[in-house]
Amino acid sequence: MRLEGINIGFLEEPNNDSGWIPTKLLRLIKEGVLFDSVHLGKIMRENVGDITFLEAFQKTRRILNITVSSPTVYEVPRLLNYLTAPHVLVWSAAEASCAVPGVFGSRKIMAKDPKTQAIIQWKLSDIDETRWVDGSLENDIPLRRLAELFNVNHFIVSQVNPHVYPFMRTDPRITLLGSLFEKALIFLGSEIKFRLTQFSRWGIFPQLCHRVLAIMNQPYVGDITIVPNLTFQDVANIFAPSTPRSVKTAIDKGERATWPYISMVYNRCAVELALEQILYDLRVKLVEDSALCRQADEKFVIQTSPSTRSLTLDAFDRLSSSEDAVSGDSTPLVASELGSADMHPQEAPVAIPNSQSQETQAVINNPPVADGKKKARNRKKASGNRGHAPSRRHSIGLK
Repeated sequence: MRLEGINIGFLEEPNNDSGWIPTKLLRLIKEGVLFDSVHLGKIMRENVGDITFLEAFQKTRRILNITVSSPTVYEVPRLLNYLTAPHVLVWSAAEASCAVPGVFGSRKIMAKDPKTQAIIQWKLSDIDETRWVDGSLENDIPLRRLAELFNVNHFIVSQVNPHVYPFMRTDPRITLLGSLFEKALIFLGSEIKFRLTQFSRWGIFPQLCHRVLAIMNQPYVGDITIVPNLTFQDVANIFAPSTPRSVKTAIDKGERATWPYISMVYNRCAVELALEQILYDLRVKLVEDSALCRQADEKFVIQTSPSTRSLTLDAFDRLSSSEDAVSGDSTPLVASELGSADMHPQEAPVAIPNSQSQETQAVINNPPVADGKKKARNRKKASGNRGHAPSRRHSIGLK
């Protein structure tokens, strides 16, 4: 990773002549925090620029997610991305996400007005003046929210939180001693949670108990959890100003911690890529099948009624009379002529019963134009004493 052009002086004290330790202690006494939040926001804005979540997604096609929490117990944590907060500035969300109580002060989240491009405060309502802190207080790894928004069901987590690191396993291999130590930590954590729940119900420091329970109850591991091997010196220098050498050392330790998990990541990704290829092949086959069906429908089209797929006797009479007027021949069509694929849809053949009397053929050639009752009498006269009148429905093609 190249550090050229990146300002890493997040923890440095500008215009500080008395040393960073006395300055931080004095700020801790006055303001209750160790570091200057304004300086942190300035450095982040210098490195990232005034780019929003939506602009970052449109530029890189990568989804950036940042979690923030409210310093009060009356607001739920938020997951900021290009869907939930498209106009929020990335540097402002990152600044709020670094606001750990006692280290950085709570910050307001800034956004860009989509119409005027002016920098304004991001508000959930017109009267909202909420300030935000680090999301790890209540929702360090938003597993459920990511699954809901982006259908993510596999998580690779890099865990370096100082309050979580002592309880994490740095080696993916499980040994007997490590298993016993892990069970002892689980028992200790369960006992602490139980006591804090009791204190909260009894009204003994309820807000503090709620905060500690929120920190302990949330998940800190994923399907693959990468934990670097840190030393006591690394933990002791957590608040020391960063240097190019310390940053490169931290990156090197992170890479070394990732190597044992490369095969696991490869196998999980291979399954995902195989499923995506199968879905792609199925979509291609569906497109090809639909194209073939459209071509077949264009060749074999039979004009039928959408409800009954048949014509009434009146329509049959009109078709027969028009054919007789043109050809002068009343020879009925046979069923073998119905399957002709070259006929126009409007020239669909009509199957005429072969056993028809002369009176019936006369009625067909000269259709009556009277009202309903007169039509019924003419049909009865044409049928004579042969029984029932001809059926009013005649199929015009294959069903």
